[in-house]
Parts: sequence; C-alpha cells; structure tokens
Amino acid sequence: MKSDYGVPYVLPYQQAALADTPLLVVTGEALLYGWNVINNVAAVSYVQIFNAAAAGDVTLGATAPTYVIGNLASSVTDRGQHRPLYFSLGIVIASTTTSTGSTAASQDVSLDYA
Repeated sequence: MKSDYGVPYVLPYQQAALADTPLLVVTGEALLYGWNVINNVAAVSYVQIFNAAAAGDVTLGATAPTYVIGNLASSVTDRGQHRPLYFSLGIVIASTTTSTGSTAASQDVSLDYA
C-alpha cells in the first residue's frame, strides 16, 4: 500500500522469542527497510530471512537464506537500510545458532517492511 505521495507505508512486525520454527512475516512482494534484534542467549545467534511465500516453503538447514543477521551473545543489533532489501515472494524468518542451520536460538525480532 502506498501513501498519497507514491511512497510505500512502512509497517512494523514484532515477534518475541523467535526460534527455529519459520514464521511468515508477509506474503507477496516486500521491501525490508530495517530491523532490531535482541539476542536472549549467551551465544552468537542468527536470524535467517528467506524469500518465500509461505513458512512451509522453508526447511531450516536445507533452504538457503536470502539474508542473514548475525547477533553477538546477549546483545542488540539495530539497522536501517538506506536501500531496502527486495523480496519477490514474501518474507519468512527463523532464529538459529548458525547462519544456515536448524538449531533454535531465542531472539526478539522487530522488522520494518513495506
């Protein structure tokens, strides 16, 4: 959806305790403008972001993520994109202990997308 000026409305998405179950954020074309990730564990953790139309389209450890956010132990990663990341099918996310793995890591995630 776009504003009267042709600029997309940026929408927030929040998920507390994201883990190893892929979650659908939005289906269809989307732009990812930024994120805030709070790592709840005392180890490095990752948020895997997939270009997928449904959570069922992602098999952790087998489906390659489109983008990965690394987060240091017990820390916060906050970033805004000057040029948003484009997803043609939709956005699916999961939190794991490795960048392409399938073991759960609890993180709180906020995304800004349009």
